[in-house]
Amino acid sequence: MVIRESDMSRSMMRRVLALLLVSQTIGLSAWSQEETRSVPAIFSEVLDVRVVNLEVVVTDKSGVPLRGLSADDFVLTVDGEEVPIEYFSEVRAGVVAPVSTDQPSSGVAEMPALIPGESVQTSYLVLIDEFFGIARDRDLVISNLMAQLPRMGPRDRMAIVAYNGKDLAMLTTWSQSVPALERALEDALERPVFGLRRVAEQRQYDFDRLLRASFEIRSGQLDSDSFIQTTLNPDERFFLERLTAQIQGSVTAATMALRSFAMPPGRKVMLLYSGGWPFFPVSFLGPLISPIVQAGESDRGSKLFRPLSDTANLLGYTIYPVDMPGFNNDLSSGFNRLTTSADAPPIDAGFNQFRREQELHYTLSFLAEETGGQAFLNAQRLTAFDEVVSDTRSFYWLGFSPQRDWDDRRHQVKVKLKEPSFRVRSRASFLDSSKQHEVAMA
Repeated sequence: MVIRESDMSRSMMRRVLALLLVSQTIGLSAWSQEETRSVPAIFSEVLDVRVVNLEVVVTDKSGVPLRGLSADDFVLTVDGEEVPIEYFSEVRAGVVAPVSTDQPSSGVAEMPALIPGESVQTSYLVLIDEFFGIARDRDLVISNLMAQLPRMGPRDRMAIVAYNGKDLAMLTTWSQSVPALERALEDALERPVFGLRRVAEQRQYDFDRLLRASFEIRSGQLDSDSFIQTTLNPDERFFLERLTAQIQGSVTAATMALRSFAMPPGRKVMLLYSGGWPFFPVSFLGPLISPIVQAGESDRGSKLFRPLSDTANLLGYTIYPVDMPGFNNDLSSGFNRLTTSADAPPIDAGFNQFRREQELHYTLSFLAEETGGQAFLNAQRLTAFDEVVSDTRSFYWLGFSPQRDWDDRRHQVKVKLKEPSFRVRSRASFLDSSKQHEVAMA
């Protein structure tokens, strides 16, 4: 698959990044050796990040950024134990603020070297989900993104990739040119999307289940007392495993996109335009699945999405997920008027649809909370880039060197103020990744 770099000449368009994902397996084709200085970090690179940096947003109750704090105003804990802040800097309106001489400086390796008075570059990595996305929704949010591109700062830059279920296509590498980025997004609007296939799969499953349940009720095989299922039949298991594999493929593609753009300068942001990834795929089986079955599948959420949030945290990316479908996207439901008996109340599809909507939102909120970003849901999707630019202009940069055991253990990180009346937002954890884990990821 050819990856076109819209802002570069045709002679530079031959550089290819191809990701073939088949049954959750990614085959990586090699990068061309041309123009290697502008090529993002190679996927096979084993990342060895020894320092943890935190982008911390502090606001009052009205959401107004709080300025002028020092390192002494913060308390940083790892697994509940306070650790020293080794690096501290404040960014105000995109410019490094002056700090007093007693503040921790950037002497720590791998921490950003910020000079007071200099503007801070922000690198925006945009991922467009074409596999779960629908053209109507994709076109709306991408058109709004195009309109908001002038909000980029003079030193900011953006790269755009898209995932269609098979290939991860780079529509443009890092670019600071708004016209070039607009052309890349115009190209994105012409690309096919496949979310209607996901809708058809869901509707077919719902319809088949409705027919089966109706037949069992009429034939006396199923009554209202035994209507809640405590096991999954082969059709339900097949649908669940297929949906889970589809989500895993999308998450893997997003993870590999992060790794391919691993080390840009300045603040690192991923804008994730998601077509709809349920946190617990079992919830899409319908409203009649027993809580026992749901509990048995409840670990899938964190297992599905941790690889993406862990990679973002490892590389210092903040994820800002965007709810591409928005409110009340019809993902389906054959359970409109299914009844257990003539006297039983209908099982309303409205509740089932609401539950599914919440599952999609929970995924976006999880990724945002784990990495210190914000999720843009429903109508917020239309102003997402404006909000992201504002959110990443004013923050505090904290850093520390944790005690590393390289044992793949997750450590909870919490930043709070000694004055508790203000709101603090930052990443939630870091993974003490082993060499074996990094090799496997690479």
